[in-house]
Amino acid sequence: MNERLGAFYLDIGEYNANILHNPPKEGEHHYLPYIGNGVFGIPISSEALIYIKRGRALSLPVQWQPLISHQKSNFYREATVTHFRNGIVYRYQCFREGYYIEFQYYAHRIFDAILVQDIKITNPFSLPQNVLLKPQMSTHWSNYRIEAIKYLFNFIYISDSME
Repeated sequence: MNERLGAFYLDIGEYNANILHNPPKEGEHHYLPYIGNGVFGIPISSEALIYIKRGRALSLPVQWQPLISHQKSNFYREATVTHFRNGIVYRYQCFREGYYIEFQYYAHRIFDAILVQDIKITNPFSLPQNVLLKPQMSTHWSNYRIEAIKYLFNFIYISDSME
């Protein structure tokens, strides 16, 4: 975990970033990891709703949970880095099985309708792992659909939608 967080220590010293471990360590600031661009915003948590602009604030909750998460085992370590200057939230999860997952979340500032969640799974060992990712199921929208996108040798493959 320290290898992944090492790149942020200078920014933390300059108050440009915050690290929050799970469970929190003593002396950490318990700031809510949050991304937004003035048009929409979302707290980075497992059951977070997206908020859109109403008046002058992002105060209108939309009953939709766009974030994909990993079903955690009992043996893992997690840290979330909120980088205030570039507007990106990084989440690192290291598992006892040897693999780790990096999440990056950000709201695009130029194309203001785009929310990006980048997931990288790294397995440094030769043992195969099954890593289950789960989208949040919307109980408030009956006509939603999920499309799986896979990268195969620098080509994008979009599978049939699951409904």
